[in-house]
Amino acid sequence: MATAAQIIANQANAQHSTGPKTEAGKASSAQNATTYALTSKYIIVLSGQEERFAHLSQSLTDEFQPDGAYQEILFQQILHAAWNLERCRKAEFDLQSAVAGPATDILTVQAHYAQLKLIATYASRAERSMAQTVKELRRVQSEMFYRREAGFRNLSPLIETKPVLKLIVDRARRASEMRLAALKEALEAPPPRPNPEIMEKYRAARAAAQAAAQKPPTPAVPPVAPKPAATPSPAIVNAPNPIRCGASDKILFAASLKK
Repeated sequence: MATAAQIIANQANAQHSTGPKTEAGKASSAQNATTYALTSKYIIVLSGQEERFAHLSQSLTDEFQPDGAYQEILFQQILHAAWNLERCRKAEFDLQSAVAGPATDILTVQAHYAQLKLIATYASRAERSMAQTVKELRRVQSEMFYRREAGFRNLSPLIETKPVLKLIVDRARRASEMRLAALKEALEAPPPRPNPEIMEKYRAARAAAQAAAQKPPTPAVPPVAPKPAATPSPAIVNAPNPIRCGASDKILFAASLKK
């Protein structure tokens, strides 16, 4: 444990350290926090790389389409690994541009073998991480798809995929076997025997229909025109009402007509 005198001395010495004075020194000091950022926890995006990173992030999001918190974690690991690969390529390009000439390949320069090896190590690590995470994300998304198809929507993603898939396959196989058995039974079963009462009614109705079809058609009766009303003679019109006359009156009335 530091004593009080040591703490005072350290504070006094710190007042004399004001950091780099030149622009080159300040630029080098600014990169101290990102010297080994290829293995850091968070994604490092330097100034001027924002647009490239946003394009890569959006492209991977559209392709993988993470759904849920666990898939989002896996997707962030994939994005981190993919961006580190991009940074490794840029670091190798910058080393080629800064050290070797346009006609010299940096891979053939022995003096920069250590730097190239470090870049290759980071790139290989990022490739393995991305391959493993993509495999895990594919497994999780396939499991979620089969769960939705089977109706298992509330299961934890920590449940193993194989039992779920085996259950789905077994259900589908049993359903298929039951359908095939029912179809086979229907094909092999003897035809049903007809009901005698129904057959008798059917024969009677059929015979009646045949008899009606063989009977000659009844000729159509022409319509009868109505008879015109008879016009009474003037004598009859002027005659007294015969209904109110007696028998003797009718005889006298008939004799008067003959005259």
